[in-house]
Amino acid sequence: MPTKYSCWLVFLFLIFPLAAGPTTSAADGAMIFGDRTKQYKSDLDALLKHLDKECQLLSQKKIKWNKVSSEARKRLKSVTSDVEFYGLLVWVVGQLRDSHAHVAPKDQSLATAWNEQKPQQRQVPMALMPGAHDLVLVSWVSDAMQDLGIEVGLALDSINGEGAWDWFEERSQERFLEGYYSTIHRARTVTFSYGVILPGKGMVELEFKKPKLAEKERASYLKASFRKRAKILKKTPAWESVSIKISEDKCQPARFLGHGFPQWQVPEIERVSGMTAYAKLPSGNGYVNLRNVNGGSQPAELQKAFEALKDCPALVVDLRWNGGGGGEGQVAACFPGRGRVEGHEKWTKPVAVLVGPRVMSSGDSVAYYLKNTYNHELFGENTSGAPGPKGRFELPSGFASVLFVRSQWRSRSLEGIGVAPDNRVLQDVVELSCGMDSVLGAAEKHLKKKARR
Repeated sequence: MPTKYSCWLVFLFLIFPLAAGPTTSAADGAMIFGDRTKQYKSDLDALLKHLDKECQLLSQKKIKWNKVSSEARKRLKSVTSDVEFYGLLVWVVGQLRDSHAHVAPKDQSLATAWNEQKPQQRQVPMALMPGAHDLVLVSWVSDAMQDLGIEVGLALDSINGEGAWDWFEERSQERFLEGYYSTIHRARTVTFSYGVILPGKGMVELEFKKPKLAEKERASYLKASFRKRAKILKKTPAWESVSIKISEDKCQPARFLGHGFPQWQVPEIERVSGMTAYAKLPSGNGYVNLRNVNGGSQPAELQKAFEALKDCPALVVDLRWNGGGGGEGQVAACFPGRGRVEGHEKWTKPVAVLVGPRVMSSGDSVAYYLKNTYNHELFGENTSGAPGPKGRFELPSGFASVLFVRSQWRSRSLEGIGVAPDNRVLQDVVELSCGMDSVLGAAEKHLKKKARR
């Protein structure tokens, strides 16, 4: 027979069923996800509207933002989790074709989870670079690949029967259209650095060719003009073919292998800091490498370099690995031209500047100053075209913040285009096989001619 206390317990459970433990109905779950979907929609709408208003470069880059917005809202309908929503934001920001653009989620694990969902690709462990005469050149190779006969200076001729230049051009265009690259030449540099991504499973067959020149022919080639070199290389006897098959087990998970061209080792280089280094070249000219830009500390670092190089007749300024920073005006003012940095001496002798698609942000701006304001000769390839001032937008829910280029610095001619060199120079296959830097060599020839005038 039930007691008075047990009757009270039954009564309480009937009135307060949740007291027995938390339960969630299907309707409750739908309501929670429904709220999440509303948050996603609100965040996405706010972001699309903000970027449309603040990004002044959409028309310059010929980006149809209405079309991007429409596609983003369509994709949102299939989003069912925070990870997928993060992936959608990444896609949206990528459409800006902006090398500075970045999605920073409040929960950092979302980026890891999203990347883990992507297909895991494998690559042949070697880096390549676009060379003169439409050649694909080996610029770095792993020890395992060296054992198979691949070496720096070879030209990659084909990949599974497809011409190597066309193969890389197709993938460069694909990478550029995916987003996050201000220019096609920046996307191309990254694609070459990743090298050969294994096309499917099994075996990949690579055809290489190697310059085959006798000592006398080689010396004659190195003295020849660009056009004469092209004629020499067209002759069949100038090449030796090398065919190498590489199995999947010899490959590695795909990763960035450099910047698409060798990081040349200048003899006896002195590092003032992680941003600034200098050396005397075998030619007698001075050499300064600017890895980053810092208008606060770099003028003093450059003054130290200039003091050590004061007996040199001219200076080569290498910006090819410059990732930017700030204070480009103060750094550029250290070289011949208008303006000066108070308390610091500037270099007054001739200057030649080396540039390429790795140069970005404030590095773009320094290159712009040196070419257009101070009239120094630039050698190499276009810079990456990513110099604009940045903006940050916080999604209303706090889910993530988005970094992007808000407007153009000074000139509409940089973002998405870059600074063009006065002398376009690509690495020459024979010079590469000799360990010579074609861009540096062209700059020194220019300085030598200038000294004769």
